[in-house]
Amino acid sequence: MQLGGLEAVHVSPSKKRRGPPVLLFHGLGLGAWSWEKHQAVLAEEGVETYAVDLPGHGAGAGEDVDLE
Repeated sequence: MQLGGLEAVHVSPSKKRRGPPVLLFHGLGLGAWSWEKHQAVLAEEGVETYAVDLPGHGAGAGEDVDLE
């Protein structure tokens, strides 16, 4: 899915949602995939999550980006 122009992985809770959704950002060299296990655990606890791929990472790997 797209979230603010970024590719994102959305995981809905497996039971009644508790609290607001959580937005997850990865570190350098990683991607949204790095949150997969955490998203599964959070979903079991009723937390909705979105993990984004920052430009040049994950689904956008190989894009021409810089630190600016």
